Amino acid sequence: MISFARPTRGLEGWIFENGTETSKEHLFGKTRLHEVYTTSHPDYTGRVTVPMLWDKKQGCMVNNGVYKTGYARSQDAYEESVVPLF
Repeated sequence: MISFARPTRGLEGWIFENGTETSKEHLFGKTRLHEVYTTSHPDYTGRVTVPMLWDKKQGCMVNNGVYKTGYARSQDAYEESVVPLF
């Protein structure tokens, strides 16, 4: 099952929406993406970005290396991020 945040950012960041109303994501019933981040890492204070993947077996966020690798600004940065991805 997939939950998605519409391209809507409130004061507390990305929100889950279903059409025009706020909805809840399917794993934890959260309404804001930062709440899912802190479910995985309670002390997280960094930037909340999309896309975000959740590993249901390990019960944590998956480091989205695809995003990091795809936007690498140099060959060295690409090689550094692509190895852990695969």
